[in-house]
Amino acid sequence: MDGNRNPDPSLDGETEAIQSAVDAAGWTPAQIDYVNPHGTGSIVGDETELKALHACGLAGAWLNATKSLTGHGLSAAGTVEVIATLLQMRAGRLHPTRNLENPIDLTLNWVNDQSIDHPIENALTLSMGFGGINTALCWQCND
Repeated sequence: MDGNRNPDPSLDGETEAIQSAVDAAGWTPAQIDYVNPHGTGSIVGDETELKALHACGLAGAWLNATKSLTGHGLSAAGTVEVIATLLQMRAGRLHPTRNLENPIDLTLNWVNDQSIDHPIENALTLSMGFGGINTALCWQCND
């Protein structure tokens, strides 16, 4: 946690949260198939989050934005995104990202306007919020 009340995300805080979760899972970045980012659509928030993903070596994972389908559920957003991640893992299919016409980072593996088949063994969900709350959780498919 960054311990501030401002809407100014911290690259260091987000990077630390992601790296701590990946380390706790005992994974390498290459083992993560999919990331469900916080992805609010705010320029400063999204840019910071994508820089954190690059800093943690996660540029090769697939990404989509659940909020593009559900909107921002405020305090429920993290739970909704965990459920969306687990459902996608079960289905082996990634949902589309609505209205993603010009991603701010073209080097990442975005799921654009069509869902795609993609088996997910290891996933990461991110929630980054006001007050410097940075959360990253790892999920593994154990079929």
